[in-house]
Amino acid sequence: PAVIGSIYGLVGGMNLFGLFFYAFCVPNVEFESSKDTIRTFIEDLKQWRAWFPVVWKHCIALSFDMFCVSLFSSVVLYVYNVDPIPLWPRSETTMPKNAFLGVYFMFSFFGDFVSRRVAYRTREVNPFFFWILNAAGVGVVLSKTVLVAPLGMFMIMFGNGSIYAQTTRYVDN
Repeated sequence: PAVIGSIYGLVGGMNLFGLFFYAFCVPNVEFESSKDTIRTFIEDLKQWRAWFPVVWKHCIALSFDMFCVSLFSSVVLYVYNVDPIPLWPRSETTMPKNAFLGVYFMFSFFGDFVSRRVAYRTREVNPFFFWILNAAGVGVVLSKTVLVAPLGMFMIMFGNGSIYAQTTRYVDN
């Protein structure tokens, strides 16, 4: 426990050092394509009352979405922590754990990859709509049924890519 606390403290300290270094040591260089600097970024942050009401839905939708993505990209390693893995609860039919993880993360990739292309090209949708995909995907993964868990991760990642693409499109417009 003390070692883990030390590691977390070190990582937190390094993050603060990086923030300090970026804020005070990186020179303000203007780029041809953008006139943004750390100073303009800080000034924009101070004007949050002007821009936050426009993007609040996307911020909240992305927060819940990223919770689902982060948790269910890793929780699978603990929920399905036997080798071989039964294809459904109390099943005699099994699958090698590494094969399952390969399929699971392949579905994860395709859910995100396909959704970004589809969602950017479709009409604008309220970002909270994609929470339905996130919630359904969470339920499917937690069913502990190997046959459908990759589909659940596909749904979570399809929701993720869709929210991301719709947010990007909203900002672009």
